[in-house]
Amino acid sequence: MGILESIELLKSKFGGEFDKGKISVVLRPLEEKPSEVGGAEITREISAGEAKPTGDLSQVGGKTRHMFPKWDNLVEKWNSVALAIGLGFLNLWNKKHWVFPILLFGCGIALWYQSVSSSLLSFTLCITVLLTTLVLAFVGLVVMDQIQRDIASTGRIVTQTLVGIVMIVGFLLYLDLSIGGFLPAPPLVLLIGVMWAIPLVPYVTLAILLPPLLGSIPRFKPKWNALRGKYPFWGIYCAVLGGLLILYVPLKFFPLYMYSSLVFWGMFLGSSTLALAAILAMFPRKDSTKVTGLFLVILAALSWVGTLGGVILGSILCVVGGAHAYAWTPTSRS
Repeated sequence: MGILESIELLKSKFGGEFDKGKISVVLRPLEEKPSEVGGAEITREISAGEAKPTGDLSQVGGKTRHMFPKWDNLVEKWNSVALAIGLGFLNLWNKKHWVFPILLFGCGIALWYQSVSSSLLSFTLCITVLLTTLVLAFVGLVVMDQIQRDIASTGRIVTQTLVGIVMIVGFLLYLDLSIGGFLPAPPLVLLIGVMWAIPLVPYVTLAILLPPLLGSIPRFKPKWNALRGKYPFWGIYCAVLGGLLILYVPLKFFPLYMYSSLVFWGMFLGSSTLALAAILAMFPRKDSTKVTGLFLVILAALSWVGTLGGVILGSILCVVGGAHAYAWTPTSRS
C-alpha cells in the first residue's frame, strides 16, 4: 500500500481532515496472508492505533485494483491485437476499388469451373470464393462503418465479428468433413434446413448488404446516419427479413403442411415477427425496443418448431434483430 493510499484510508476511518499532532500514524505491514473473501485479495493489517482493516482492499483511495491482474493484461493485449486487426482491415477496405474487382473475377472463374467440371472440389472452391467475397463485403459495409463511428469500440466489434466468422467457417468445415465421412452426420432436421437455406443465402446476403451499400453513397450518407440514430434500423430490417423467411416455409411447402396445423403455426410466427418489426418502427423508444427485442429472440427459438427456424436463416436474423433492438440507444430526438 502506498503512502497516499494509506492517508486516504485513515481519512475515511477518522472522518475528514485529522490533526497530525494528535494522531501519530505508523504504517507498518504486520501480516500478509491470503484472504478468504473472494479467494483472491490479501489481508493487510495496518498499525494505526488499534485500527486493523482487513479483507478486500481492491478499491483504496479512488483507485481500482482488479482482482485478476493476469486477466487484465491478457485483455489489454487482445484489445491491442483487435485494434491492429480492425485498423488493418480498414486500410484494406480503403483499397476496395482494386481488391473487389479481383475477388469478383475470381468468383466468375470459380462459377465457370463449377459449371464445366462439377465435382465436390469445384463446389467447395466456388463456395469458398463466394463466401470470402461476401464476408469481406459485409465486414466492410457494416462492421467498418460501426468502427468509424465509434473507434473506441474497435476491440469489442472486431472480437464479435471474428467469433461470428469462426462459427460460420467451423460449421462449413464440419459439413465438409461429415460429407467426407470423417465426422458423424448432423441431425436430419438440420440437414434439411441447410438444404433449404443454401439457395436463399445469396438473396439474403444481398438484401443485408443493400442498405449500407446505398448508405455509403455520399448523397445518402447523412440521411443513413440520421435514420439509424432515430430508429433501430437493423432491428427492424432483420426482423422483417426473419419474418419473411419464417413465412417462406409454410407458403413454399404448403402441400406438405396442408393437412397439418403447422401451417397456421408457421404463419402465426411469421406474422408476429413482422408485427414486432412494425412496433419497433412506430415506437422507437428505449423501453419499448428492449421488450420487443426480447420477444424477437423468443420467436426465433419458437420458429424451430414447424419451420426449421425459418430455414435456419430466419431464426438467426431474428436473434440479431432482437439483440440490436435491445441494445439500441437513440442518438437524436424522434
